[in-house]
This record gives sequence, structure tokens and C-alpha cells, in this order.
Amino acid sequence: MVENNQAKKRQIIISQRSNLEAVIEQGLREGEIVILHPTEQIQEGKQVAPR
Repeated sequence: MVENNQAKKRQIIISQRSNLEAVIEQGLREGEIVILHPTEQIQEGKQVAPR
């Protein structure tokens, strides 16, 4: 996820998943920004910007 323009790791629980969507049961709140496809270059605390 992204917090204060920095990458942050967060443990989540997914209850259902398809090719296009997932239901997050725990670990995220509505409106939080998620990094969908992180690469090895994105590490905890690294500055990130939404595209």
C-alpha cells in the first residue's frame, strides 16, 4: 500500500478472488491506495507516486 507517498507492507486477508477482482476481508480500509503489481524495486519506505 501507499502511505505518505511511501511504499508500506501490510498483511491482508483475501476471502474471494477472481481474475479481475478480490474481496479483502481484513487489512485495508476503503480509500487506501494499493500497489497492484509491485516489482523488486519497490521496497518498504521507498518513495512512490500514483500513475
